[in-house]
Amino acid sequence: MQEGKFPWKYLGITMDVKKLPRQDYEPILSRIRSNLSGWKEKSLTFARKVTLAQSVLQTMPSYLLSNGWIPRSVITSIENEFRHFLWNDDDPRRYLSFIKWDSVCQSKKLGGLGIRKMDLPHLSFLAKLLIRVLHSDSSLWALLARVKYHVNINSNFIPSRVGSSWASEKLQRPT
Repeated sequence: MQEGKFPWKYLGITMDVKKLPRQDYEPILSRIRSNLSGWKEKSLTFARKVTLAQSVLQTMPSYLLSNGWIPRSVITSIENEFRHFLWNDDDPRRYLSFIKWDSVCQSKKLGGLGIRKMDLPHLSFLAKLLIRVLHSDSSLWALLARVKYHVNINSNFIPSRVGSSWASEKLQRPT
């Protein structure tokens, strides 16, 4: 069996023990852009764009969001791509929106379009990962995280150390 080395790619996402720089997320952002450009060519109505945003666009980054902490700038870039797709037909640099994005992302009952913001599912995915580390999950990465960050399963406590890594900080405070 060959020994693996970091960083490596799994399902298009770079895996590393260190914090990934923004350029490592660029292939995923370009894949989202290419899908959006294909749909822009079809001259969709606004209602069809909203339906695509709700059903397809929000599931595209789900795997990325579920694998660990992602920089806020990447989440903002994904939301900007969705926003440009929804409001703009031609030039991606220029668009005019008459409604704030926060209002668009509200539920339909509250007058929004029901499009979900990316930071909320990201936070829930991080909570799920933390629960897997804190409870007796026997997966290899959970075992490694418990050893590396000195997690005591019985006390549900992650000690904070001076100079602790970015991953340890995000496990304690994901926002």
